[in-house]
Amino acid sequence: MLLARSGARALVELTSHSCSPSPAASTSRLANAHARCFTTFPAWLAPTSPPRDDLIRSRLVRLVDPETGSLSSRPQRPRDILASINRTQYWLVQVTKVGAEQDEQEGGQRGRSSEAINIDELPIVKLVSKKEAYDKQRAQKRAKASSDADGAAGGTALGASSAPKEVQLTWSSTPHDISHKLSSMVEKHLQRRGPGAKCTVVISSKKGKGRDGGANATQKAEIIKSVEDIVCAEESWSEISHARRRKDVEWQRNGSAALIHFEVVKGRPPPR
Repeated sequence: MLLARSGARALVELTSHSCSPSPAASTSRLANAHARCFTTFPAWLAPTSPPRDDLIRSRLVRLVDPETGSLSSRPQRPRDILASINRTQYWLVQVTKVGAEQDEQEGGQRGRSSEAINIDELPIVKLVSKKEAYDKQRAQKRAKASSDADGAAGGTALGASSAPKEVQLTWSSTPHDISHKLSSMVEKHLQRRGPGAKCTVVISSKKGKGRDGGANATQKAEIIKSVEDIVCAEESWSEISHARRRKDVEWQRNGSAALIHFEVVKGRPPPR
């Protein structure tokens, strides 16, 4: 009886030792599990912006020379590049991602020498000026805000964001030439872009014709009126939109050049 109890107790102790992991083994497995969890990103957690500075995980990279724009043929370590630059003024940004990323945390190229590495497979990095990046972002925001404001005032973002079309005429242009140029501009620019589109008709003196271009004040007034009649002609527009003169005629070059500004607005054209 005593022998049976002793044997049972020995069996329990043996079983408990074999099933319970040692502290060292538990710590090792925990460390390995921790490493596996954090060395790679799930697809839905992967960063969307290019890696930069300390987030570059490759052991070796190739740097684009900031002076010449040429690609270095000598592999470098990201931490060495970071140590050599003014990090308050520049970012080190990885611009390509290729096969042999040499992730230090995964240990995959650590034991290889630089001679054994295919240099064409190394990621490419470049220096980016923080000030230039900030200025570029600010300019883009200003341009977008300006475009949105013009679109709200003029009707459509497409017409508002386009640069005003400019048509060049002279005081000696023939009625046929004036009609052809303006009709083409109305059809291909103003009507196509719709509300918010703008154009400027510039009438100036032809070279060698003097300041008045061979036309007196009365003739100039008639030419200006014919320009407005063609651009704003009721038959060229519909009940949806029409062209109108934006402001008074603008005179330049001591009265030798006239600028007539037009825009397309919503609504039926008024009778002329």
